[in-house]
Amino acid sequence: VTIRGTDPVDAMGELDMGNIQSYSISDDAGNALLDSNGWFQPATNITDSQPGVLNDASFTIDPALQAQFQPGHTYRLVLFDSAGNSNAPTPFAIPVALGSAQINATGTQVTGTASAGATVTLTNAAGDPVGSATAAADGSYAITISPTQPAGAVLRIVATVGAVESAAQSVTVPATTPVDPVDPVDPVDPVNPI
Repeated sequence: VTIRGTDPVDAMGELDMGNIQSYSISDDAGNALLDSNGWFQPATNITDSQPGVLNDASFTIDPALQAQFQPGHTYRLVLFDSAGNSNAPTPFAIPVALGSAQINATGTQVTGTASAGATVTLTNAAGDPVGSATAAADGSYAITISPTQPAGAVLRIVATVGAVESAAQSVTVPATTPVDPVDPVDPVDPVNPI
């Protein structure tokens, strides 16, 4: 979360970024979720070296509390200093996770992990969808590629929750060894004569 220098502060005056005392976090509907000191851990670059100027400041969610925030949802953060000054509510969204994806040896299925409940979509180079799945409660997903894509094709993978999209990943369809039509278990080297 970044509180930017252009964000307004209330009529009580300048928000002292070096002296933040408490935080208030609400959801999209304005319902208070957390209102306590220390729910967010200030980054070391919080400064207020220029009086009268609200400097940029970054915050990261305390890892012990991350489970209370749902990926893809928007929340609002208000900071309060010791004089009671505050910033305008600053929206932030919890990122949607997308773990490393793997494609099987035959180039027909992509598996991996993402935020639970996220829609994971696979597209080809033209941007056409070639498969999708919903990540299970444990985050796992499996996408069957359809239609089949040619060897060497690069497929893009993203996970979305609501309007929030993860960073994209890609997998490359592998080249497959032709199958011996007489002995399908044995790869071609060479085809068995009939």
